[in-house]
Amino acid sequence: MSPKVEEYRRKAEDAEKEAERIKDPALANACRDTARKSRELADQTERRSESFQKTVAVVDDDLSVRNAMQTLLNAHGFRTHGFSSARDFLHRDAGMRIDCVILDIHLGAECGIQLRRRLKADGCELPIIFVTGSSSSAVRQEAIESGCVDYLQKPVDARDLVGAVAKALPAMG
Repeated sequence: MSPKVEEYRRKAEDAEKEAERIKDPALANACRDTARKSRELADQTERRSESFQKTVAVVDDDLSVRNAMQTLLNAHGFRTHGFSSARDFLHRDAGMRIDCVILDIHLGAECGIQLRRRLKADGCELPIIFVTGSSSSAVRQEAIESGCVDYLQKPVDARDLVGAVAKALPAMG
């Protein structure tokens, strides 16, 4: 919850308490009206901030890595959706908003670079951040040539990951 939303909610609670304490009905009603307006402002502010929140898909076959990345990104204000395979990502709900993809290169039997190429061929230009445990310069070159925003080696440093996402999504609302 943003500090502004918290402030509005706190003002609403204070106004409700004041309304209970005041004996004059007209003043008590004015306090209740202030509380109602503060709650409305809190709700509007919360909805507005949610509409600006960017969503990052994390595609990694390792559940612990996927969860760790999602937890980190959530803590930095991003929404996340996790996928354990390229297939799961491709078959996601069509209405799901995705603004950026963190994509493991080695997804079991699947290849993240092939998924990137498929997305590009389908006209999808989502920014892609590749992550991999491989130190192969050939894999790195292939990933970069496929059109990624960044390429990170596992284990991924938290600052590097958040920085790569911020670079991929410069308009954060």
